[in-house]
Amino acid sequence: MNHERFSIRHITIIIPVVLILAAIVYQQFVNKQETVAFIQHLEPAASRCEPIAGVSGYPAYKLWDKDDTILGYAVAAGASGYGGPLGVLVYLGIDGILKNVIITENCETPAYFNRVLNEGYLDKFIGKQAHDPFEPGQDIDAVSGATYTVKGIAQAVRKGSWQVGKHELGLQVPAGTRFSLGWQELGLIILYGLVFIAVSCRCHTLRPWVLAISLLFLGFFLNSALSLANLTSLISGNLPDPLERPFWYFLTLGVLILTLLWGRNFYCAWLCPFGGLQEGIYKVLGFMKFNPSSPMMALARKIRWGILWAAVMAALIFNNPSIASYEPFAVSFGGQGNLGHWLTLCLVLITGTFIYRVWCRLVCPVGTVLNFLASVKRRTRMLFRPNGPVSRPVDSVFEHPLTCAEVICSECGAGQARVRWADLPGKEKVFLGILVVYVLSIIITLSLNILSI
Repeated sequence: MNHERFSIRHITIIIPVVLILAAIVYQQFVNKQETVAFIQHLEPAASRCEPIAGVSGYPAYKLWDKDDTILGYAVAAGASGYGGPLGVLVYLGIDGILKNVIITENCETPAYFNRVLNEGYLDKFIGKQAHDPFEPGQDIDAVSGATYTVKGIAQAVRKGSWQVGKHELGLQVPAGTRFSLGWQELGLIILYGLVFIAVSCRCHTLRPWVLAISLLFLGFFLNSALSLANLTSLISGNLPDPLERPFWYFLTLGVLILTLLWGRNFYCAWLCPFGGLQEGIYKVLGFMKFNPSSPMMALARKIRWGILWAAVMAALIFNNPSIASYEPFAVSFGGQGNLGHWLTLCLVLITGTFIYRVWCRLVCPVGTVLNFLASVKRRTRMLFRPNGPVSRPVDSVFEHPLTCAEVICSECGAGQARVRWADLPGKEKVFLGILVVYVLSIIITLSLNILSI
């Protein structure tokens, strides 16, 4: 019986992992169109194009019409958007005037990307000179609420236009900017430092203050909470340029590496802005308290792993990490998202008044991954100390007592009794209903993410 249970449990782990690896390989060979395939859409009058040789940089092409008259130049350039690489194809006339821009690749959150396109942002580049600065807010009108996407497109257009202007048109173009750390990176480093000092001194009374600062800084100021899209970008290889988006690496890799080294999920406890928002709602508006039982939390834990897997698979198949982002972070701090995001946020705001950190404990994918990474250090120790304790004590510096149930190891959770509807008390049935509604809202969110690409 134990052997059968062991086999079934491991099969349910191995098969999803194999499918994820297959999806990673798959997305490397599909959804990648050749640059030449876009040129006809870029300039319908072009009947012939030839790559320009002898120039280092981005691929550039010379275009001719059917009468063999030179029309201009096309260049495929790239930069980093919010979610990862962002590619453009720029068409410049022989007079150096920009005639058209199309997007060839993007990993942006669909809600933000569609907003940029719907506001006609690409049309604002038409008519510009090849040597213009292409700076949003200066010579290009920006789109509010999508800063990273807007800057990424402008930067890609700038790179391509300057290359053609310099090498093909003989224009004098400005010098490129050098890498430098901004206030966003410095602010995040300060937050890491505050957490390190507080944890080292065992000063858990600082946690609400650090959470409040993170809520304002990472949440409302930057709208840059760590999301499943960040983690999916890592495994899919759709990474932003570290020189263009250093903050992305400071946040994503910083949290993952520190979690592995500490063996504790410090981000969710100390820095997650959405977690801080939920705690505030629970403490200020909580009119009744409900703590789900261990079997119910064990069920929720299995469900959120299944949802996480499905979201990552969808992102890999459609080659866009942002598809996996079903968290309501963007609508909470930036007001942007699809109907599913808004439904999920409303659900969190309502249920968060009586269940502590309801999103974190039921369906949060980031917390699920970070809890797993935090357990790696403990599991490694168990290999060398097999007779040591299987579970670990709850550390109030990292975890709230109400959330300790979901960080138990799989060996402890394996013995949980099955959840039977007839045996559940009234409150547990209501909780199970809430869990079902959360799953439905996430399914709606992921479906709309896919439909909007």
